[in-house]
Amino acid sequence: MNKRNYFICIGAVHSDYVLKLKQDYYKNRTNPINQQKNLGGVAYNIAKILSFLNQNTKLYSLNCNNLQKRQIRQQGIKFKSLNKEINERYYSSILDKNGKMILGLANMDNYEKIINHSFIENYQNKKIILDLNLSLEIIKDIINKNYKKNYICVCGTSAHKVYKIKNFLNKIDTIILNKQESLSLTKKKTIKNSMNYLIKK
Repeated sequence: MNKRNYFICIGAVHSDYVLKLKQDYYKNRTNPINQQKNLGGVAYNIAKILSFLNQNTKLYSLNCNNLQKRQIRQQGIKFKSLNKEINERYYSSILDKNGKMILGLANMDNYEKIINHSFIENYQNKKIILDLNLSLEIIKDIINKNYKKNYICVCGTSAHKVYKIKNFLNKIDTIILNKQESLSLTKKKTIKNSMNYLIKK
């Protein structure tokens, strides 16, 4: 709750769709669902919690529509757009009738297309939190410019994206991974071996 903390969250903000089946489902058939739509994205979700805890929080991401920007501001988050146009991106999860995930579907290619590095500053004494939706080159640049004088935290985001940080593990202070992300990043077969590898790095 220290107001002197300053967090910079860089990554995804987009619409999240949750599709929950009303009953047991049939493959290759139409199935009734309940649908929810919320503002989501790894970087946004973290920024929202930090702002709720009364921290100084800035969020860098792709441009959003006016409704989404208003939602972000209402959370007390300072928003900085990385581009002018509004690019489509979203995440959908399909849950069974008990709320257990069956499948997650991500349309995130537009994050990778951002090539503008001008927003990357040389910060000092900041907490920088990255998800891995932006391109490898931008993530590399952010880490290399800032790891010496700032605290760097990386969220694994996806088992398909953790390769982006495999060469920078010694420059990251905190890394947040689920089981599959951990095994994909380290190429180990057990969590214990994966953890040992990461700690040594």
